Amino acid sequence: MKKFFITALSICTLYTAFAYNIEHIDVSKIKNVEKYTAEIRFLQENTKFLSGYIPDEHWKAPLSKTEYIKKLKKIRITFSKYPEKDNAEYLLLKALVSEYLYHLHDTDSYEDTVQGYNAAGKLKDADYRYKWFLGTFYARAAQPFKSIKEFEYIFERIPRERLHPACIGDYAYAEMLALMPKRAIADFTYYHSVIGGGAEKNRALQSLMENFIDYTGKHDIKADDVFSFSEREEGSGVFSRLLGLWIPVAPDDTCQFLDLTDGKAAVLISVPSVLPEYAGTTYTILVLSFLSDFDGPADILEKLPALKEINLGFPQSYKTYEYSNPRQYPEKGGAYGLAAVVRAPYEAGLETEIERPVTIRNTDNAPGPQYFALQKEFNRYKGELVHLILLDSCIAFYDESVQKYTDLLKTVNIK
Repeated sequence: MKKFFITALSICTLYTAFAYNIEHIDVSKIKNVEKYTAEIRFLQENTKFLSGYIPDEHWKAPLSKTEYIKKLKKIRITFSKYPEKDNAEYLLLKALVSEYLYHLHDTDSYEDTVQGYNAAGKLKDADYRYKWFLGTFYARAAQPFKSIKEFEYIFERIPRERLHPACIGDYAYAEMLALMPKRAIADFTYYHSVIGGGAEKNRALQSLMENFIDYTGKHDIKADDVFSFSEREEGSGVFSRLLGLWIPVAPDDTCQFLDLTDGKAAVLISVPSVLPEYAGTTYTILVLSFLSDFDGPADILEKLPALKEINLGFPQSYKTYEYSNPRQYPEKGGAYGLAAVVRAPYEAGLETEIERPVTIRNTDNAPGPQYFALQKEFNRYKGELVHLILLDSCIAFYDESVQKYTDLLKTVNIK
């Protein structure tokens, strides 16, 4: 059984609906529909109370949640008496009832909902609605990785102009709940352009747009406003939209952050050695980002002993080097390190390209729904950035530290 855990970025997100799913189910194609017309009418009349989670303090429906649960379970039993396993409309409608139950905190209905929508997807003539409905359901169930995959499956196969606009609106909603605000803004905006306006009345869109700030480069910024930890499907990492960075961080790594001052900011990652004889000893990877003073990386490299340019197999935009010093860390065979300089010019679209679905962990194990307010965030710096990524290690840690460093270069996202 899935634990019920709702993530909301603002109270308006709880009520965002571009078209209720039941509006996209053609009940006239269900053969036995006459046997439960009253039940369908009940669903249609109450769908605005059931299509998403509504906190108790905002509950204004004609029935209590307990009464709705009893009613919906009876409806599901009624539908099950007249199965039409080869009818997409029937399968979508039945799955929708399970979804409504889940929104009322009937957590046992989670699997029924997923299985119900996927059953519609197994039909020979299945259309994209089951992916659309399932993606929206996952978004509301705080499953951002699954949600975005369902929508991306659709968008990779069907041109946008052939999709119902509400599908695009729901995708933007899912992107917002997956903490991809720039992609959400773009898709909300596209949705409103297709339907002929109304963006100014979309509270979610307006809230997202109001939470971004341009950085002029003329003042210092505390590290907490430059860097943040995020949990992506591939693991944990450090994210900075301002610097166009996502840096993977292993669970045992520790990070220190330097404020953005004099046009540069930094993340220092300390990595514990896996060698038993050096238990408790670390080596470091420094990611130093320059918004100005583009001679800074060269000045640092000039001070590294026995520096020479090498080819680590990365694109030409990565200039990579190694250095060594036998007199430093002599008890560990001497110092050894690697360095990479990466230039990142500004281009339109970088802020959507760097976004991936993010989940927020319920770290305090508090019961019930959790709420997370939108935070002010800096836009990507509108100018070129130069990053210096520096490994400070030793010969004793050569194999593991070189592997760690090259793995980081392969997985770091620089935009």
